[in-house]
Amino acid sequence: MIELNFNDLKDELSKKEWWDRELAECVHCYRIPAFNLPLPIYFKRYPKVCVDIGANVGAFSYYASKFFKTVYAYEAVKKTCVTARDNLKDVNNIILYNLAVSDISGKKMKLNYLHMVVGYLETLRFLIISILQKINYLNCVKQLI
Repeated sequence: MIELNFNDLKDELSKKEWWDRELAECVHCYRIPAFNLPLPIYFKRYPKVCVDIGANVGAFSYYASKFFKTVYAYEAVKKTCVTARDNLKDVNNIILYNLAVSDISGKKMKLNYLHMVVGYLETLRFLIISILQKINYLNCVKQLI
C-alpha cells in the first residue's frame, strides 16, 4: 500500500486522489476469482465472509466489499482506524473494529510500532540507494560525453 501521510489529506481533492491510488493498487495486487483472476474460475455461490486483519485505511476492505456479503475489518491503530472509518462510511457491508487480532484469547496486547519505523527506514534506505545509483549513472554518462 501507498504510505499514508496524514498531512496529505487536508483537503478533499488530495484525499480523493490518494484514495483512488489506494484502490487502484488493490485491483493490481489482489486477485479475486471471477473478477480479476486471469483463469476462468467462478464461484458457485456468492462468497459470504471476508476477514481483513490489519485493515489499515480500509482500501482492501472496500475492494473486497464488492465480492463478499460481509467484510469484517480489524485495525489496531486508532488514528488509522478513524481514517478507515471515514473512507468506508458509505459502504454498508463492512464491519470495522478498532481492535488487534491475536492467537491468544482474553489477553491485552501492547502494540509495538517499531516494525513501522523499521519499514519506513528500509523504504528510505532503498530510495537513497536508488538516488545514488542514478547520480553514479549520470556521472558515468557525463564522462563519456
